[in-house]
Amino acid sequence: PANLKNIRAGDLLVVVLEGRAERPQTGPLLLIDPLPAGLVVENVRLAGSAQLGDLSWLGTLSEAALVEFRDDRFVAALDGMPDSGTFRLVYLARAVTQGSFTLPSARLDDLIDGGRYARTAAGTLTVLPPAPVAAPVPAAVPPAP
Repeated sequence: PANLKNIRAGDLLVVVLEGRAERPQTGPLLLIDPLPAGLVVENVRLAGSAQLGDLSWLGTLSEAALVEFRDDRFVAALDGMPDSGTFRLVYLARAVTQGSFTLPSARLDDLIDGGRYARTAAGTLTVLPPAPVAAPVPAAVPPAP
């Protein structure tokens, strides 16, 4: 997990959203994850494990009926949850603006039963200046003959 107090401008974050239902869920669900100021969504859809390359450590991901990458949020529609009662979605976000920001709650809504929903805890996120880049070492120049 990332240290949310020590993110650097330019860092690419892998955001993992997962949950488990206490009882079967077959109706449509809507997941909305608002981004804190300072982050932007990288518009890359990680639809299946075969496309993940070096991100294969994420394991099996849920299939979403619809995914939207908006300026200020990640949105996914799910056609219920499988028999396991779990879901796992992933998106990439990049830190672009320095500062301390409120990390809003993600929310999962049952689109049939409006009283059934879940949300994550809110928090804070600090984006620090980019990591310093080491100056290149000049090549040694041989002495003139």
